[in-house]
Amino acid sequence: MNLLDDVQSRFDTYALYDEVCLPPLWEFHGRFRSLWKYWLLSRDLFGPLVADAEREVEAAMHGDMQSDVILDAGSLVTLEADEADLYFIPDLQRALIIVAALALVETLMREVCKEIDPSLPLNDRGSYVQRYNHFLKKRAGITVAKEHLRAFENFGHLRNSFVHQLNYEVPVQTTEDINQMTGPFSDISEGVGSTHVELCLRLLNEFGENFQRQYLAHINR
Repeated sequence: MNLLDDVQSRFDTYALYDEVCLPPLWEFHGRFRSLWKYWLLSRDLFGPLVADAEREVEAAMHGDMQSDVILDAGSLVTLEADEADLYFIPDLQRALIIVAALALVETLMREVCKEIDPSLPLNDRGSYVQRYNHFLKKRAGITVAKEHLRAFENFGHLRNSFVHQLNYEVPVQTTEDINQMTGPFSDISEGVGSTHVELCLRLLNEFGENFQRQYLAHINR
């Protein structure tokens, strides 16, 4: 068993039905599995590295570094770089998952809409997910669950804030909604953590399964 196969054994995703004949559904399923693998692999890789950097910074702050290291002209620069590693590497890792997850949702919905009508006549209001959902509901009876729509809108706010500002300054309502989804032990106002990434992946799994089921019902009518 290679490493990717081993990682696959650590999580479960919905099954792709044999009768699915639309490439966007295959691609969504495959890319989603790859994204979850990437999350686990990168977490395993970066977690120990960031922990080592944190220990070095902690030692320097308490004067526990060796004297020859402290006197090194480049040590302060290195220390500052290590401090950035503590928060920015995990931020990048988690943000990439959220950005990619929402891109998967938007791509799947867009391509299925184009399959139904290549001219893609959409509303000009709301996010792209909302526009695609309105089109699919009207033309094919495919509806994204309200809880998934709400979650994607909230994670979209996180994505946009990080992409444009490298932070997670989001509306108060978004903070409250995400905290309600994760429970009391993971406050989004303190930053995006592993709990939020794994919530996003679980929601993506539910969305993919529901979308596949509704699409098959549509083509079999």
